[in-house]
Amino acid sequence: MQVYQAKTPILPLNSVKTKKAVKVKDIKGDWKVKSKLASLGLFPGMPITLINASKKGQLLVSVKGSRIALDRDTGNMIFVGE
Repeated sequence: MQVYQAKTPILPLNSVKTKKAVKVKDIKGDWKVKSKLASLGLFPGMPITLINASKKGQLLVSVKGSRIALDRDTGNMIFVGE
């Protein structure tokens, strides 16, 4: 008998509710984007918290106790889940 685990949805960072802790699952984009985000501490497996997300502006993310501001286009490249 096989046991199936419920899969948690993987969403772009822009779709997450504020104050919610999630883990980075994947980062889309070219090597420049991935390298820049890795230098900021954002890479797959890293727990992060979305602190603030304005409708048209930037996303404020907490990573390892630091706060990082990201634009919405970059937020769409970061996929997160629980």
